[in-house]
Amino acid sequence: MWTHRHAFLLALVFVLLGIAAKAAEAGETLSNGIVLPREWPPRLSDFPTSVEKDPIVPPYLNAPPAVIPIDVGRQLFVDDFLIAETTLKRTFHLPKYHLASPVLKPDKPWEMKNADHAAAMVFSDGVWYDPKDQLFKMWYLVGESAATGYATSRDGIHWDKPSLDVRPPTNIVQPGGRDSSTVWLDLEEKDSTRRFKMFRVIGAGEDPVTKWNNNVQSAGGGFLVVGDELYFYVSGRSGVPGSNKAGILTTGLATLRRDGFASMGADANGGTLTTRPVRFRGRHLFVNVDDPHGELRVEILNQAGQVMPRFTVEHCVPLTANKTLQPVRWNGVDDLSSLANQPVRFRFHLKNGQLYAFWVSPETSGASYGYVAAGGPGFSSNRDMRASSPDGG
Repeated sequence: MWTHRHAFLLALVFVLLGIAAKAAEAGETLSNGIVLPREWPPRLSDFPTSVEKDPIVPPYLNAPPAVIPIDVGRQLFVDDFLIAETTLKRTFHLPKYHLASPVLKPDKPWEMKNADHAAAMVFSDGVWYDPKDQLFKMWYLVGESAATGYATSRDGIHWDKPSLDVRPPTNIVQPGGRDSSTVWLDLEEKDSTRRFKMFRVIGAGEDPVTKWNNNVQSAGGGFLVVGDELYFYVSGRSGVPGSNKAGILTTGLATLRRDGFASMGADANGGTLTTRPVRFRGRHLFVNVDDPHGELRVEILNQAGQVMPRFTVEHCVPLTANKTLQPVRWNGVDDLSSLANQPVRFRFHLKNGQLYAFWVSPETSGASYGYVAAGGPGFSSNRDMRASSPDGG
């Protein structure tokens, strides 16, 4: 005989089947709580022909995690993923060419055999900071796709081309024809002679100020973190007017404030930004802020949006600074350990300034435990775990 108990059990089976189906559709969960689809990366055919004409809202913005973990890395404001509500205005920022650009030019005989294609260009090869040798290291295209060269630097701006034993007395590390090539620093490699790995493929408008970069291409490794700045190395082709010749091929350097891809700003009237519920295990709140003539204060709310008594805006020590690593403190409060592992919201009150990022660190140094791309001076691994002064960058 059919009973209510049978009906309940059948309904429970359907619920469990639905949960199982959703779990089967889900893929990897990222450190910030975003759940990827099981099929990842997505297929190009799933998208419109032009994402510029038909922009797509990423799924994580339409359905963000109920609580966002923020234990890995600095939290940037490149989109609204972290933002519940705000009256601040977002501004996107572009890197600027370093005055020394191009920082690497063809000046060796083996780089200038063809005057119409002289090359010392990073192409897609790679620029890395090697913590073992404490050197910037670059692999680059030599001459007319003739070989791969190697250069080193102490500061990332002034480069040396050492004489090597592959093809003495040149700095060539890989002779022979080539096309695209990428070098990667594998910090997990146990064999010290195999830390750098090469991947090979065989076989933009003119800058208004300079003439060296008629066509630009970014380097393998992405960027480096150098103090308060990000270093982007790019290839530049000068071109030859009236022809399809590449001209002089060089390597340029562009820089951007650390975390400086986007900022949330306020004028003298001020504004606020309230985050979605977040969770952390750290103890110390840090910000990247530029408000030397303004003020930033922070208050902390519970998940329901109620201000927590010890973390009010009135108790917050006001910040007036231009620093990429600045601690936030409240009078009478040692740290945020009492809030660890529970959902909270941060509300930033900003006047006359720009807010680039925030994060909660387990260290007073402000280490974010985020990934640092191709590394940089002071980093012993590919993550920000270094001990540095809270008053520094």
